[in-house]
Amino acid sequence: MSEGPFILALDAAGLACSVAVAAGEALLARERVDSPHGQAERLMPLIEQAMEKAGLAAAALDLIAATVGPGSFTGIRVGLAAARGIALATGKPLLGVTGFAAVAAGPAAASCPAEGLLLVALESRREDLYVQVFDRLRQPCGAPFAVLPGRLAQSLAFAGAAPLAVA
Repeated sequence: MSEGPFILALDAAGLACSVAVAAGEALLARERVDSPHGQAERLMPLIEQAMEKAGLAAAALDLIAATVGPGSFTGIRVGLAAARGIALATGKPLLGVTGFAAVAAGPAAASCPAEGLLLVALESRREDLYVQVFDRLRQPCGAPFAVLPGRLAQSLAFAGAAPLAVA
């Protein structure tokens, strides 16, 4: 078994419901169901499957993390309620992470060049996108905002000629 800390991470805010179990930076298990609705019914079984695949009991967890948005109000509420319940039952800390920070720290962003900026764009279930820009150290360059795709270039004018990767 990999060394910890053992982390359970949940996301029910977007068009999918996903769970990951990690030991430090090593991914032990992951489960995902693409579905714009039904996170309340799908999340707990996904957690059980991921924990079983990881070979961990809930008591072994060191941290529970959940996305806090942006996304569906109901999905965010379902994810946070599940994470809070597990944190209370195990006595372990709970960490809220934005969807932007999760993407910026994840594998999609890891393949981006180290120079320049990273644009994280998340679906909004409407015509616009939720976006946030990160610097080369993956620190936010400003607040997240919603923008219509046709106005995205105009909204990123502050970046000038800096290389821009998209995740």
